[in-house]
Amino acid sequence: MSSANQMGASAVPPPNPAGSAVIGASVGKTKPGMPRFVTTMLISFFVACTAFFVLVVGYAAWHEIHPGSQGVAATPSDTKEQVLSVKLDSYSKEAEEIEKLTGFLTGLAALYAVALGIGSYLGLQQNLQQAQMIADQLTVLHDKAVKQVDESADKTKEVVHQIRDEFPLFGYVDTNLRRITKQLVEILPFQGWSGDIYTNLKLNPSRIQEILYYEKTAASLEFFEQSSIRMEVSQIYDGLGDFYALKALDERSSGKNIDDDRNRSLFYLERATLANYNNYAAWNDRAWIALVLEVPANYPVAKQYSETSLNINANQQRALYNLGVCENELKHYFTVESLMSRALTLVKWQEAKNEGRFHNLYYNRACARSRLSENLGMDEKKRSAARLLDQALEDLKKGLVTDQLKYWDARDWEDLTNDFLNGGDLEAVRRAHRAEIIKLMSQDIPAVPADKREEALKRLEKET
Repeated sequence: MSSANQMGASAVPPPNPAGSAVIGASVGKTKPGMPRFVTTMLISFFVACTAFFVLVVGYAAWHEIHPGSQGVAATPSDTKEQVLSVKLDSYSKEAEEIEKLTGFLTGLAALYAVALGIGSYLGLQQNLQQAQMIADQLTVLHDKAVKQVDESADKTKEVVHQIRDEFPLFGYVDTNLRRITKQLVEILPFQGWSGDIYTNLKLNPSRIQEILYYEKTAASLEFFEQSSIRMEVSQIYDGLGDFYALKALDERSSGKNIDDDRNRSLFYLERATLANYNNYAAWNDRAWIALVLEVPANYPVAKQYSETSLNINANQQRALYNLGVCENELKHYFTVESLMSRALTLVKWQEAKNEGRFHNLYYNRACARSRLSENLGMDEKKRSAARLLDQALEDLKKGLVTDQLKYWDARDWEDLTNDFLNGGDLEAVRRAHRAEIIKLMSQDIPAVPADKREEALKRLEKET
């Protein structure tokens, strides 16, 4: 791929030195503006006005220092009235002269201001002309750059087509990866972790062979630089990891050794998170294996992976559910209740909404509330035991409502039955609401045969 990048870079034509010189030179030129002599005249006028202003001010200052240089001198024989009259005449003449001087200076200042305004206006016009000239040159440069980019893009496409013609194996890697990812998702429509998924998959052997074929294809990904396709690669590894996890779950029910399938699942799921750390679904899958396929269950690892997934995407139910299972093992029942309550406020199980998971959330919250009724000191809300058992019963009713019965599988039913027995998580609910529980357990659950249901009811009736 590095050679292709080099070819793409060399396809751009080098800049024309001569053309650059011409453009650079044109920036320094100016269009003919006002004649030079007008500028010279304005400067000369400013200098003359300044010199005259200094002269007048100097004269006024000299006159102030020699006030007796004008008027008639008084003699000793003059009376006081005569002396006073002479002085008043002198002051009157000086006031007239000052008034004339003030008027002259005011007119001169106004003229000076007008001259400054004209000079500023002429300078502004010249600057505007230069700015327009620069804008025109920038437009030319922009058009030239766009043209060069278009030419480069065309030549790059030619190089890509040439590579695809000469090396068809590498020509459509990204397209093929997206196609494989899409087909894997269609083959493995994961909406949960039920053993029925692999059971149904076994009914179509060609689908299993297709997955095994894609597994061999995935091995060739090691020959490619994966930074640009890491999300697709991560999804492929995640799909293969899920496949082997479900296969292990199905074969364990038949008493087979699942070590190879579990280890292969772990291998692919680890590679999925390495390819794309933000693939929170793969982190959830790794937590599920630690909870279900490892014997005994590895709760600390499952909790760590679930928290990682939740940090990546907080708007999902699955990571909260896995965390609740881990906290239940630690007997943190109030935390379990809080996690399940938070999950029930969300819409998506993982990537999308999954109606088939709500009964699990209600069931687990009911177990937590039942245990809290036996350990009231753990309840931060300070509810009574009767209140907690009533809330647990309401959760069970929501989990066993008619619309949810079709999502209960045989394993869920077995766990529920065992929790109602003495020592189980729901024993306290059964004791407080025995008739209600028998009524709920008597419902027709499609995945549970009638004889299994009758057997469970008899076991419940024997409990004291």
